[in-house]
Amino acid sequence: MNQHSYDIYAQVPPPPRHHLPSDNGNHYHSQGGLEPYLAQLGISPAETYANYEPADKPSFIEEINSIDDVEFLRRLVIEKEREKQSIANDLDIAARLGLAISETNEEMQVKVLIRLISVMEHENQYLHSELMRSTELTNQLMSRDDQSRSLTEQKMYMNKELDMARRELRRFRKELDGLSGQLNDMANDMVDSRGRAGSYAKKLGKCSYLRTKFHCRDVQFANVVASEVEHNLTTTQEMNVNLQNLLEKALNTQKQSNANTTHVVRNIQSDLTRVVQENDRLRSRIAELEEHQSDCENKLAEMIDKAKEYASLLEQAQDTIHTLSEPRLDDMSVSHIPEKAGKETEITKGSLLSTEITQEIEKEIEKKLVIKMDIKNRIVKHDSIVNDRRKAQEGLKYLLPDRDVSTSYAYGRRGSFGSDTSNISAASAVTLPAVSFINRVSPTKSPSTPTRIFQILTGRRDGTLV
Repeated sequence: MNQHSYDIYAQVPPPPRHHLPSDNGNHYHSQGGLEPYLAQLGISPAETYANYEPADKPSFIEEINSIDDVEFLRRLVIEKEREKQSIANDLDIAARLGLAISETNEEMQVKVLIRLISVMEHENQYLHSELMRSTELTNQLMSRDDQSRSLTEQKMYMNKELDMARRELRRFRKELDGLSGQLNDMANDMVDSRGRAGSYAKKLGKCSYLRTKFHCRDVQFANVVASEVEHNLTTTQEMNVNLQNLLEKALNTQKQSNANTTHVVRNIQSDLTRVVQENDRLRSRIAELEEHQSDCENKLAEMIDKAKEYASLLEQAQDTIHTLSEPRLDDMSVSHIPEKAGKETEITKGSLLSTEITQEIEKEIEKKLVIKMDIKNRIVKHDSIVNDRRKAQEGLKYLLPDRDVSTSYAYGRRGSFGSDTSNISAASAVTLPAVSFINRVSPTKSPSTPTRIFQILTGRRDGTLV
């Protein structure tokens, strides 16, 4: 844009060239170059050059000394006075022409400056819109950060529930071990009772045989033995019935506990798959946001370059305005001395504003670098991801029961558990950076730096031209 401004300044017409007296003294200046400007001022070239005569020769003093006629000298003095008057008229015309040319030049430069300022204002509006978009993206990143925090909290809650389920499974296994021990004892008791029943039956047969053989001799002793055997048989039958009831209750309890365990494991698996899907979706969204953030950083760098260029153009415009405000004639110098002082103060203000712009740009660049370093520091290494994956697989393998009821389900779903837990551990290793410290600038309260500079230069608060 500097080259463009130079091209615009090059279009300004140069001032007229006045020719000095030549060696032969035939021409004083070029009449063809001054005719258009004389016509604009309403002066005819014939009247200007009517009384013009060639300049004096070097031997003019010798000729005057050699002339003795007073009348001739008088005419010569009159001619020289006319020449002097014509030269004064030419100088007056040249001054008028210079003043007209300087006024036209100032008007053209003012038009060019107004056009440049309008273009800069459009660029400032574009930069302001880009800044608003960057603030919106920052708000989206903060919302995503909150979502990731909520997901981490849910993950912690799920881990607590898994620990509780593990403890319950351990307690249930202990109870099952106790029940299996009781069942084994019951089986042994049943075997013993069967042996006793067989021995009692043999004894009864022997007693009956003795009764028939000895013709009911010693009947009292046989009755006592028979009563004891019958009592033992009744107690054994009652014990068998009780043991069968206990066995049925234990089997029903085991089936119900296996069904509950299967249902709990299925619910845990569904929750894990849902968490894995949500983490995958968030990871893809985080990748998109990182790409969008890199694009925003590139746009911010372009905005910074444009702001620097805008500041340099403002300085050039201030310098141009200062040069245009300087007086062109000596008689206007006294009246414009206070204005020159005001322009010098404006130049110093412009330089101070340019330094403020550069400082603010450097601060924004430093903030972006701090954000990048924070993102890099929050990425967990691959070793921690592998360890979390192994721990999750071991925990899920421990959750699967070794009983006959849930064996087929455990072997059918073990591969999906391993993949889901690996995805969970890999997804949980990535966390979003804390971007709460990013400064969010309200566009209605604090305008951008180029807008403030433009307001200071033009003296308007709304950023419009006068």
